[in-house]
Amino acid sequence: MCNQKKGMNTQNYRPSRDPMSQLAQEMRLRGFSQKTIKTYLYYTKEVLRFARCSPKEITTQSIKDYLDFLANNGKSSSTLNTAYSSLRFYFETILHRSFFMHLPRSKNKKRLPIVLSKQEITQMLNHTSNPKHHCIISLLYGSGLRVSEVVNIKILDIYKNS
Repeated sequence: MCNQKKGMNTQNYRPSRDPMSQLAQEMRLRGFSQKTIKTYLYYTKEVLRFARCSPKEITTQSIKDYLDFLANNGKSSSTLNTAYSSLRFYFETILHRSFFMHLPRSKNKKRLPIVLSKQEITQMLNHTSNPKHHCIISLLYGSGLRVSEVVNIKILDIYKNS
């Protein structure tokens, strides 16, 4: 008998037909993290509660209204996109409904980096007693490298460009 384990009563075993259980199972099988599973389940349940209808009855407009509700309540673009992704995964992958091509994604706001003044850099250098840290701060400021680039720099990288 297929899929029969010793001691397991297979006559009474039935896979769940609950859509949320199917969603959680699909995400586990695809290797989603527990945090992602929890988040996706949350937004899926919330949109169904918001729309007050079954998953098979929900419309594109209901999903647009829910995403608009999130946006109007001050949720970030990142949160809107997470909700969008969770709903798209559920409705397209689990229910095989494809109405997301008509729903726009939220654009992330571009933020300008914080730039330190010459005085602030000078203060940092004056208060740094460790020569290694002094070198790192000087290299960051003088070259415009990113922190990850400075952390990964090798001595050969410096000698190659000299």
